[in-house]
Amino acid sequence: MKISAWIFATDLLPNKRSLIEKLGNKGNLFTNAKPKEVFKKLKSTGVDGIELLLPINFSNTDFQYLKKVFDESGVIVNSVHQPLRLITTTDTKEVEMVFEFAKKFNAKVIVLHLYNAKGQIFNMKYLEALRKLEKASGIKIGFENTQKFAQVFNQKRYWDGKMFADTVKKAGFSITLDTTHLADAGGDIIAFYNQNKNSIVNIQLSDYRTKWPKPYLHLQPGKGTLPMEEFLEVLKNNKYDGLITMEIKTDLEGLCESARFIRKYLN
Repeated sequence: MKISAWIFATDLLPNKRSLIEKLGNKGNLFTNAKPKEVFKKLKSTGVDGIELLLPINFSNTDFQYLKKVFDESGVIVNSVHQPLRLITTTDTKEVEMVFEFAKKFNAKVIVLHLYNAKGQIFNMKYLEALRKLEKASGIKIGFENTQKFAQVFNQKRYWDGKMFADTVKKAGFSITLDTTHLADAGGDIIAFYNQNKNSIVNIQLSDYRTKWPKPYLHLQPGKGTLPMEEFLEVLKNNKYDGLITMEIKTDLEGLCESARFIRKYLN
C-alpha cells in the first residue's frame, strides 16, 4: 500500500492554471517553501509519492520541467489525474495525452471521471481504445466517483454509488474511490469498499461533514463525520494493496498530520 499526496501540476506551473483549477484548488504547497523542502517533509511522515493533476494544455516542456523537479526531490508519481472539466466531455485524444505523460512519469494508475466520459462509456469503440491504451502501457484506469452536485448537467445518476460501480465494472475498468464524493452522494464508504474491493486501485481519502447550504469537502481525516478509523482498519484487515491518495484541502502541516493519522491505523 502506498500513500500519495494530491498535487496540482499548476502549483509548479502557475501560468497553466485554469479557472476551474483556481476554484477547486486546495492551496499551493509551494508558496512558502521550495519543492525539495515540501517533498522531504512529506516523505518524513510516510508519504510515498504523489498523484499529479495535469492541466488541459500540458506539454512536453512542462513534463521536462516537472520531471527535473521531481527527480531532484526524489519524488515518485504513483498516479496521474486527468485535467479538470466541469461539464465538457473528455475525448480519446485527451485520454491518450494523459497516458503519454503517465507512462513518462512511470505512474501505475490513471484517474478519469465517469461524468466527463459521459455516454462514451457505453460505446464499444471508446472502450476498446481505452483498453488498448491500458494494455500497451501497463497502466490501469481507475474511474473516479463524483459528488452529487457535479451531476446536475448529466442525465445518468453517476453520483449514485451502485450505478457508478456497476457501470465501471461492466465496462471492464477499475475504480478510484473518493470518500468525500461518496459521502456527499449519500453513500457508505465502508459498505462501498466491501462491495467493490476487488475493483478498487486507488482511494482518494478525505473526511466530510454536512453544513447548510454548502458541505465541507476534502477535510483532514478526523475533522469530519466519516468513520475514518474504522475504514482504515477495514483496509488493513483486507490487506488492501492499492494507492491511498490524500486529496485534502489543507496546508503542508495538515497533509503531514493526515499522513501520520493514516499510518497510525495502517501500521
